[in-house]
Amino acid sequence: RSMAIAEEQLATLSAAAPAWRESSAAERVALAAEVLSKVHEDEWSRAGDWVARETELNLIAAADRAVPGATVRFVFGSILSDWLKTYIAATSGRESLARMEEDAADGSSRYGPIGLGPGAPGCVAELWADPAGAVREATP
Repeated sequence: RSMAIAEEQLATLSAAAPAWRESSAAERVALAAEVLSKVHEDEWSRAGDWVARETELNLIAAADRAVPGATVRFVFGSILSDWLKTYIAATSGRESLARMEEDAADGSSRYGPIGLGPGAPGCVAELWADPAGAVREATP
């Protein structure tokens, strides 16, 4: 039954692909903002009977259900929220990464710190990018 639902949903997405491809950046941002609003309205970060359903799905014993079930749903909601915020900022033409004050020794621009999300709490990274128009030889 669930496979049939998944196939139906994939067919729906596939049918919508041409319209998405032809949509403007403003239309895509509006849709992403609407989805983000729904994610934030949902009670994905609060307790409720979804915990029991989630843990049943993951075959977790009744006594251990609350923590893993809550964690899975919270992490998914957090990742989706972060991705939508990044997509909206990038598609809107707003700089979504803060440029660091000092460039790297090789002249690369440095951006960050960038949080790695709930899967790696407290961990951050930097993004290094060649100066605009720079051409580099491939390194072995």
